[in-house]
Amino acid sequence: TVRVPGLGGEAMLLARPDACAHLEVTGACPRLPGEALLADADLAYTDLQIGDRVALEGLPTVLIVGSYSVPEDQAGYWFDPSRLVGHAPRAGPPEVPYQPAPLVVAESAFESVPSGAWLVRMDRPLQLEPDATPADLAQAVRTATAAGRGPQQLPDGVWDGSSLNDLPALAGEI
Repeated sequence: TVRVPGLGGEAMLLARPDACAHLEVTGACPRLPGEALLADADLAYTDLQIGDRVALEGLPTVLIVGSYSVPEDQAGYWFDPSRLVGHAPRAGPPEVPYQPAPLVVAESAFESVPSGAWLVRMDRPLQLEPDATPADLAQAVRTATAAGRGPQQLPDGVWDGSSLNDLPALAGEI
């Protein structure tokens, strides 16, 4: 994903393999860099139409080729479907700018985004097997703790493991 000023707020580009197969799409699926889907609600909120071009700060203009919504039966594919919902602006304090849902783009769209301007989000649900042992839990805690040690410089970017879950605290309650 990459976040940039655009659409009157903070816009985010999102690419995922076969995304359109897991969305309800009106119009076309983006196939080329510079094409995007805009969430149905954001299309209405911004008064944009399919076929309009959108300026995003620091990136090439994007052509809206369609709109999307997330069908309920596809929620599992998206891990957290609430991430594909826009948020209207809110007066402060603190003031919150308009945050449209992500513009869904082809993976090739990221070829023109400078290194360091985007991030890769990897979600993984915790899966506990019925025959898991205390040793398995201890190993999962070590792995989760190692992933969340903070930013680490890599040759092509920065790794920053973060978690919405607190597995060590959860393990302490077991």
